[in-house]
Amino acid sequence: MSTGIADAAQGFRRLLRVVFVASVAITLIGIVAVFLISESATPIARGPISLANQDVFPSLVDSASGFVTTTYFSAPENLLLDTVYPDSPVFLAWLLGRPAIPVPGGGSVVLDEDGSATFVNERLVGRRADDAEVLVAEGVFSSPAPGQVLAMSASGDTAWLSLIGDHRNLGLVSGPDGLLYALWETGGPDLERPDRRIDVFDPIDGRLLRSGYFHSSGGTSIALDATGRVYYLDEWRLLTGQSVRSRRQFADFELELLHGGSISSADMLGKVTVVNFWASWCGPCREEMPLLAAFEDSVADETFQLVTFNEDVGAQAAARFLTEMNLSFDFVALGGGRLKSKFGYIGLPHTVLLDRQGRIVFSWTGFGRTEQMRLLGILVEKELGG
Repeated sequence: MSTGIADAAQGFRRLLRVVFVASVAITLIGIVAVFLISESATPIARGPISLANQDVFPSLVDSASGFVTTTYFSAPENLLLDTVYPDSPVFLAWLLGRPAIPVPGGGSVVLDEDGSATFVNERLVGRRADDAEVLVAEGVFSSPAPGQVLAMSASGDTAWLSLIGDHRNLGLVSGPDGLLYALWETGGPDLERPDRRIDVFDPIDGRLLRSGYFHSSGGTSIALDATGRVYYLDEWRLLTGQSVRSRRQFADFELELLHGGSISSADMLGKVTVVNFWASWCGPCREEMPLLAAFEDSVADETFQLVTFNEDVGAQAAARFLTEMNLSFDFVALGGGRLKSKFGYIGLPHTVLLDRQGRIVFSWTGFGRTEQMRLLGILVEKELGG
C-alpha cells in the first residue's frame, strides 16, 4: 500500500515538473513573440531631417536682369542623410546617380548613357505623390550651367535663377513634398573631400533651404519621402540585376598580405571575386565573417575567390581576431586603416562582388544576414556561369 502511495507521489511530482517546464517555455515563447511583433510593428527611431547651420553666410541677390538671381554660399540648414533602409514606401529619386522616372503600377525606369533602360521594382519604393506632378506642370526647371538652377514659367519667361557654385548637375527632381531637389558632383582629386551634394530649393522663389554633403566613390542612389527625409540607399536592395555596360571598375590597389606576399587588382582579373572590408573592432563583422568563410567553402569553382581587406591599423589585431574566431582565409590584405579614403565605403562591414574583368557587380554596406547571403550566392552563381 505504501509503495503504491510512493509511486503515485513520484508520478505527481514528475507531472508538476513537466507542467512547470512547459509553463516556463510557453511564457518565454510568448515574451519572444510579443517582442518580435512589437519590433516589426514599431517604426525605426530616426534622427532629424536637418540641423540648423550655425555658420550660414548671407546670400547675394540681384534683380537687375528683370528676374531674381540669388548666389548662395551656404544653406540655412544642413541636410542629414538617412542611411537606414526605409520602413515605408518612398520615392526613388536617383539610382546610381541617374534620375529615376516613376512608371504607372509602381517602380521606376532609369536611362543609361547608351540609351538602355534599367527597371527597378521594389516593394519599399513607391511612386511620387500626385500633388508633386502639379509642380512639373507649372514650370520648367533646368541646370543650364554648372552650379545653376533656372526656373521658367509655363509661358517660357524666366522666374528665378539660383547659383550655388561650380558643380556638375546630376539631375533635378520634384520631390513628393513639393520641393525641388538637385544632386551635384563636386569633383576634386582629393578622395577625403565629399564629392556629392544635395540641395533642396523652394520651387516658388528658388530659395535654398537645405544642403547635404557626402562622399560617394561611384553611383549614388537617393530616395525621398513626403516629410523631406532623404535616404542614401544600397543599390543591391533595389536591383535584381545590372547591365554589364553600367558596371564601374574596382579601384586599382596593391596591398601586403597578413601571411606574407602581396595582392593587387591584377590578381582579380579572370576570377569572380568577393572583396570584404572588415576590422577586429567591427561588431557586425564578427557575425558576418564565419558565414563568409562557410560561403567560400561552399563554392566549388577554381575561378572564384574571397579576398578580405582588413582595416585595423596594426596587423597584430587582425591576426588575433582570426585566431580567436578560428578563421582562416587565403587572402587577408592589410589596409593599415587607410582603405576608407581610397575605396569610399561609408561603414563596415563592406562587401563588393567583382566580375572576371574586375568590375563591380554589387556592393553591400553593413551585414544583411540571410537576405544578403542568399543574394550573394545567386549573383556569384550567375557570374560563374557567365
